[in-house]
Amino acid sequence: MQNHLTIYAWICPESGEASFTPETTDEIIILHRRISELASVDDLTCILNRCFGLRRFREEFSNASYGNKSLGVILLDVDHFKAVNDTLT
Repeated sequence: MQNHLTIYAWICPESGEASFTPETTDEIIILHRRISELASVDDLTCILNRCFGLRRFREEFSNASYGNKSLGVILLDVDHFKAVNDTLT
């Protein structure tokens, strides 16, 4: 699966700053969401990946620490996960 990202912008010659039209900005937001999804979800299983889990854990840990609240965590380890993966192809 190939994904392409094309962003169009007007560059001010004097300042070098980019200016996006509202339509282009909306497209950038949509593409950013799609890229984030691709980086967070396993292609084969469509399950959130380890990087996503660690990022969310850091966020929740920080929120719990800041609010002086408890935080519960459940970790699952599936034995012979290859057998599960093989049924999804």
